[in-house]
Amino acid sequence: MSYGVDEEPHNVVKLMIVECKDISSSTGKRVWIQGHVREVQSNNAIIDDGSACLNIVLGTNMCNISEYVMVIGQVSPSDAETLLYSMVAHQITPLSDPNREPLWWMEVIEARHSKCTP
Repeated sequence: MSYGVDEEPHNVVKLMIVECKDISSSTGKRVWIQGHVREVQSNNAIIDDGSACLNIVLGTNMCNISEYVMVIGQVSPSDAETLLYSMVAHQITPLSDPNREPLWWMEVIEARHSKCTP
């Protein structure tokens, strides 16, 4: 299932990757992140959004190195060995808009602002 630019699935929090450590998988919340694919190995990919990196567990190899992607899924605690948090991807979508990265940062700021405004 894909969502349009202004559509947001229910129970999803837009975050920068560095903020994922504050989300526990036990809350049932899904996280929406975007970033560049830095590495792909079997059913895992490393995504970098400029704030941090996150290991994405893919159902199948669904992305390529250097692609900019949107990922929705649940965050798992960090691996004790690598200290890298993981996300089980429920959805991964390549994005091709040349303005995608600055727009994403603005979307995260807007989402946070709209939740803080009375």
